[in-house]
Amino acid sequence: MMNKKQQIELFLSQPIKVGDVIRFTGDGNGSQDKTRGCYGEVTKVEGDTISFLNYYRREDTRPISEVTKVTDHIGANPFTDWKRVDFQKSEIRSLLHTIGHNENGEQVPSRYIKGSQTCSFDPFVTLEDGTDFYYQRGLEWTEEQNQLLIDSIYLGIDIGKFSFRSRSFEYVEKRINAGLPASFFDLIDGKQRINAIIEFLGNKFPDNYGNYWTELSGKAQTRFLCYSNVQKCELGENTTDKETLTQFLMVNHSGKPMSKEHIANVQAIVQKLKE
Repeated sequence: MMNKKQQIELFLSQPIKVGDVIRFTGDGNGSQDKTRGCYGEVTKVEGDTISFLNYYRREDTRPISEVTKVTDHIGANPFTDWKRVDFQKSEIRSLLHTIGHNENGEQVPSRYIKGSQTCSFDPFVTLEDGTDFYYQRGLEWTEEQNQLLIDSIYLGIDIGKFSFRSRSFEYVEKRINAGLPASFFDLIDGKQRINAIIEFLGNKFPDNYGNYWTELSGKAQTRFLCYSNVQKCELGENTTDKETLTQFLMVNHSGKPMSKEHIANVQAIVQKLKE
């Protein structure tokens, strides 16, 4: 197996081709300083001239002699392609909207496709034989754990990330037309925490002070719904099933940990899935 230096030497010895990333200077580099280098992606090669997408994502041209091939993609890279993930700070009110619930914790029917869900708390991936594998565990938190989460919100403590997978309109429509369940978002991580919030809003249990949601003052309820020490993580519509399960296994789970058997079961499915 070639080492990194040998891989770079081999790559540079080959002619530029479509898809390569090149470094260029001059007009289209996005800077007033035209000597500053910028990256572009090659879209066409014709003789000694290449076309590429410049800083403004517009097609540009240069003689091959005026550009250099970029080699920073060569070598080991254990990082996940985080470009697929959108991180954003969020409020509880916004989380409720994402999962299709109102501020009383009640589920609201999807406004887009009849029969679909806004968000699924029991997500799945589809195996090669066409069957759906549901990878989330059931609701397992105790009332004490639910109350501790509410206490964390009162105290302004970070209650962690909530991870979602986006589904396209076409995907949801196809599943619904086939008589299969579908949602626009899958809740990958945060099921126990989201459920605790929903049940508290629905007066299902009191906080550690003995107060039910409806007994809180309007000011306290507003502060609760506007609590923003939380982050929403959204995987894009092009995320594969394998990437989704890998993300599911990687995230930190608070509260009661998953059993070794459940983790092993999900890991076995990941090995079978294609990218």
